[in-house]
Amino acid sequence: MAVPIVPLTLGINIADPVLGQMIAAFLAFTAVVQIVAARDLDTYGWAVFWEGALRWVAASLLITHGFFGHLGVMAGFLGVADFLVGLVFLVILPRVLGKSRAELIAGR
Repeated sequence: MAVPIVPLTLGINIADPVLGQMIAAFLAFTAVVQIVAARDLDTYGWAVFWEGALRWVAASLLITHGFFGHLGVMAGFLGVADFLVGLVFLVILPRVLGKSRAELIAGR
């Protein structure tokens, strides 16, 4: 996303390269958070849980604007992938940690 030719090659229509760079920075930050959290899920599982909620927001936007809007079909497929990752984080993670969703939302 940070290199303008990449979204074009993937068939994703981003109007301004700066938007692609902002998205790339956001994705890099969330990747770092997930890597750090994965080292100690009991302590940082709440961050992964919130990432799942963020993935569902991204999925709703990418699916809607990818399949039915102007972003391009590939963006829609990326949205489906975000939905599935969010599903793991929001549904399976609480079971693995043995914590309720309310505990994870509260950061416990």
